[in-house]
Amino acid sequence: MVGVDGAASAAVSSLIAMGARAVAISRPMVSDDDMEAALEGCAFAVCTAEFYRVNRVARRTGLRWTASHSSATEVVLGPTVYPGETACYVCYQMRSVACSDDPAAELAALRRREPTQECPTGVAGLLGQMLALEAVNRSAKGAIVVVDAVTLCSQRHAVLRVPACPICSIS
Repeated sequence: MVGVDGAASAAVSSLIAMGARAVAISRPMVSDDDMEAALEGCAFAVCTAEFYRVNRVARRTGLRWTASHSSATEVVLGPTVYPGETACYVCYQMRSVACSDDPAAELAALRRREPTQECPTGVAGLLGQMLALEAVNRSAKGAIVVVDAVTLCSQRHAVLRVPACPICSIS
């Protein structure tokens, strides 16, 4: 678990309750090498912060991981990245901007999202539970799952690789 917010805490608690080994990395990493050392031995990483750094480390090491963020009314889980097999986090961001009705506004929103903003307690708990389940069943592999925190309706959206992605298209 990479992150220090309420969702990260809820995910770690949920994973431990399920009998999984979960470790929280709550301090900011200075370099990719520091992150790689912190994640050594992990089978799967769940992240609410440090998305770009984890994405680069995952590309180098083959670590499977998922990203997440939320607002007061929406929870986004994913993409769940399988390096060399699915789109990476940068692919997701590039596609998100390209498909937006207002690319400049979408790019600004993505920049504000890093690091993850603190979300309301109820939403953090929901996201934490979703992250714990994702660590177990990987339902967002190659996709994002968007949950309306008010209605609890969800939608799954595939995230396609970008052929010229500066991270995952490099052989």
